[in-house]
Amino acid sequence: MWADTLLHWETQAVMRLLLWSTLSVAAGGALLVVVRRKPLRLLRHFAIQTTVCGFAEACVAAAWWRTLHLRDATGAAQLSSRLSLVTAIVVGVALAGVVLGAQSWSARRLPVIGAAVGVVVQALAILALDAQLLAKLS
Repeated sequence: MWADTLLHWETQAVMRLLLWSTLSVAAGGALLVVVRRKPLRLLRHFAIQTTVCGFAEACVAAAWWRTLHLRDATGAAQLSSRLSLVTAIVVGVALAGVVLGAQSWSARRLPVIGAAVGVVVQALAILALDAQLLAKLS
């Protein structure tokens, strides 16, 4: 693998993350406007979670963009290790969202269920984005 190819793949990954975060903020904001007219607690908390996660992902993408550079074999291995760690953390976050949603389901706590679904959706999207780059690095 050449350094310029790795930089291209990494740049694409950052751009996809930035696109996803922008769409998340826009969709969450639009849902908040829609829910303002009708008090749907589940949808409102899903929208809040989507917007907050989208903003956080945009911050991560901006920080990642600033660190893009040509990498040698050691740098590629470090990137792969870091992505593996992030993937493991994101899987844990998704599972935590599933557990939170399942526990709240029996109590019919709709705001918590909405937030849990938002966490799971965002975590699965990040997992898919990271898996794309990890597959290319393997």
